[in-house]
Amino acid sequence: MQPALSLSWQEIEEYVDGIKQHARTLPSAVSGVYGVPRGGIIPAVLLAHRLEKPLLAAPSPQCIIIDDIADTGKTLEQFGRYHCSPALITALVHRKSCTFASPLYFTPHSIDTDAWVIFPWER
Repeated sequence: MQPALSLSWQEIEEYVDGIKQHARTLPSAVSGVYGVPRGGIIPAVLLAHRLEKPLLAAPSPQCIIIDDIADTGKTLEQFGRYHCSPALITALVHRKSCTFASPLYFTPHSIDTDAWVIFPWER
């Protein structure tokens, strides 16, 4: 097993900025941001502030569903029914190499490793 990979707040801010830039290219307006409990809550708050959109208590049409990381993809699978809207995106701060269907957006900083990823809010 590889040693753990610790991410800084600065890296998280940069990754969320990347998601914000992508969201601005969508054909329809984003209705809000939903953070997958637990890991997606903090990135969702950061993104909602940047987009000046509400932080949602539940996914809704044309919202962004965001999580911190996907290992197996099982968490994001439950949100597949929301992909009917072309403006909705699922976003990840990080994605490990796995065989599940990709989210509609993830930062270019995907991880190709089996290392445990430690986010700054987990310390």
